[in-house]
Amino acid sequence: MVAALLMGVATVVGVGFAALGQTLSVGLQAGLFWVAVLFGMFPALARGFIVEEETGTADLLRLAARPVSVFWGKWLFHATLYGLLSAVLVPLYALLVAPLGGAWVAWLLLWLGGGFCLTTVLTLCGALVAQTAVRGALLAGLTFPLLLPLLLILTQLATCQFPLVRTGTIPTRTGEVNHARQNHHDLLHPR
Repeated sequence: MVAALLMGVATVVGVGFAALGQTLSVGLQAGLFWVAVLFGMFPALARGFIVEEETGTADLLRLAARPVSVFWGKWLFHATLYGLLSAVLVPLYALLVAPLGGAWVAWLLLWLGGGFCLTTVLTLCGALVAQTAVRGALLAGLTFPLLLPLLLILTQLATCQFPLVRTGTIPTRTGEVNHARQNHHDLLHPR
């Protein structure tokens, strides 16, 4: 938990200082937002099942509980961890990098959906690689093709939320919203 929090805070602070005084594009703000959340979650979530194998308690779990119960128990723990990390990382990101604009209900739905997907992918991949000999390399190789499309989708959805507030400029709501709608339309209907 502490390593995950430190990694997430270091990512957000590093991005915040790198972007200090610069106007970031909407897509870059959205991408940095989800990368910061992922970097904060990855150290803890990826090791959920691996720690059980390394400490030898996985055999006890196999004897004491059904596999589905173990998976969902780990998933609930990881979802709780996602919520705790988000409680620190989201306000820190809004303070240091870019304030979150748009409808709060849409942000909440995006946060819940993104958290569900990230937690599920990382928990499932952690369970799949827990018993292998080369866990670290296999985990990275297995999660990359699953996380890349997810991060692209989350970034595009967050782009629709960011346009109302840009760092260092006064937004024009109509033009910004039309630009976000055009980006959303281009994503769903490529030419």
